[in-house]
Amino acid sequence: MNPAPGWYPVALGKASGGDVLLSWQDLSGIQFTEPFFEDSLRRARAADNVVHWTTLAALHENPTPPCIGPDAFIFHASRCGSTLLTQLLGQVPGSIVMAEPPILDDVLQLPIGAGDKATLVQKVMGWLGQRRAMADRQFFIKFDSWHLPWLSVIRQAFPSTPCWFIYRHPVEILHSHHRQRGSQMVPGLLPPSTFGLSADQIDPSDLDGYAVCVLTSVFQQAVAHASCGNLSLLSYEQFCRDPAGTVERLGVSLTPAERKTLSNRCRYHSKNPGSAYLQEAGPDVPAIVRLRLEKLAAPVLVPAFQQLEALRNVQPPHQLLTESEPEPPPLPP
Repeated sequence: MNPAPGWYPVALGKASGGDVLLSWQDLSGIQFTEPFFEDSLRRARAADNVVHWTTLAALHENPTPPCIGPDAFIFHASRCGSTLLTQLLGQVPGSIVMAEPPILDDVLQLPIGAGDKATLVQKVMGWLGQRRAMADRQFFIKFDSWHLPWLSVIRQAFPSTPCWFIYRHPVEILHSHHRQRGSQMVPGLLPPSTFGLSADQIDPSDLDGYAVCVLTSVFQQAVAHASCGNLSLLSYEQFCRDPAGTVERLGVSLTPAERKTLSNRCRYHSKNPGSAYLQEAGPDVPAIVRLRLEKLAAPVLVPAFQQLEALRNVQPPHQLLTESEPEPPPLPP
């Protein structure tokens, strides 16, 4: 099988001999309107879209179809409005928006050198950003919340693409994960080394404590990258105050009609677009749990949040990394 326009790389796997294989899926009739790219894949599979496997070399051996270079990369701390942000971007005519494509996580997790990995990211991004209509003019990717450790690789692949990090007060994020935990907050579902943790630092019975460790790693990575210009910062609060203005900060020009469309979209749940969003009447985490989360977050996590706030207040509207700018210092385990 030679990949053709309309086919997308969706996952990596391994042959019986250990070679890395690449899964392709025909998504030519799929619009990426769901909150997550994985949702679009499920819809395609339900429609019996064909899947083929090739060697990883197919990315290099086959010409990339006409594509749009990425306009912005969105990183996030989780539970901080990033899904709604990508949903708003997807409402703008001519925008291709993909939220957390699994293939990018597979590529970033590969045990290969940074240079080879950056080349693979470029190739995959070319196929993801296929121009399927003449009106397509912008392309946005949202990465998973644990992808900041690979930001230097992504920057190597796309040195001039703006990278944004959206975040909110960490205790509020911890409250959300206490109610319903994301996969990164459950020990064993992701390698602990992703967060600079070793096995002896993890107490599998203390899920809230583990969530604090994970979120501390994310926030410290964000501080390190933002300090040397790798990331531009967006706070949850400023996004809530002006969603359309936040979209425009990412380089999107909106007409009055489009601003109204975005305002209407904000009335609905980010992950369930058909359901009206109902503001919580009050915290639904028991008081004793809230106090423990606040205590766990106070020594390191809250100060990291305060550092992000201070950096955001002095950052210019857009920051681009140049080759002369230093990489962020390594973070302690």
